[in-house]
Amino acid sequence: HRFSPPPLPAMAVPAPPSPVTIGVPIESSKSLEMEDLALGPMDGVKVPITRKEEVMAAVEAYQAKLGVQPWRDFVKVARPDFALARPRLEGNLTTFRGNYAVLSLVVVLASVILSPQCLLVIAALAVAWGVFARKNADENWKLSVGGVDLNARVRSSLMALVSGIILLYFEGHLFLSAIGFSAVVCAAHAVCHPAADQPAGEDEGDVIL
Repeated sequence: HRFSPPPLPAMAVPAPPSPVTIGVPIESSKSLEMEDLALGPMDGVKVPITRKEEVMAAVEAYQAKLGVQPWRDFVKVARPDFALARPRLEGNLTTFRGNYAVLSLVVVLASVILSPQCLLVIAALAVAWGVFARKNADENWKLSVGGVDLNARVRSSLMALVSGIILLYFEGHLFLSAIGFSAVVCAAHAVCHPAADQPAGEDEGDVIL
């Protein structure tokens, strides 16, 4: 008889592995993308979406670069307290120095705009500067003082000095008044504003605004 080998046992065929999802589902990834658009990729800072938000973000960044604090914090006012006057004055003048500089500049510009005489003086100086700039650009123009020829840079410096003297002579009182008024307003605000360098809640008991 011919020898026949015994039949081999049937082997179970393994089922194909189920697909493994790497990362997050599509729905979750979409929600995460929306959160990134609203809050920023990692730091939680809101990313501007509209044109208005972009402009506001750019203005705030520029103000921070100049040392100008947010105006919503600047307008806080508390009842004056003589015991807290000195720490408030020292802390606020340091913290809000950029805001006070902007406020003083606005007061000076408003004083100039509201003064017809000052506007006339500035207009006359502007015309003089226009004539001088055209003349100063001419390489053939020679100006000597005491036998010494003055170059274009020295002539421009002398023109700026003369313009400043004229402006102070005619409108010096206006600038002094505007600067003095700004100083009084800034000092009053510094005394009435809760001290910026104090711990939270220590100097905010009498906040009005």
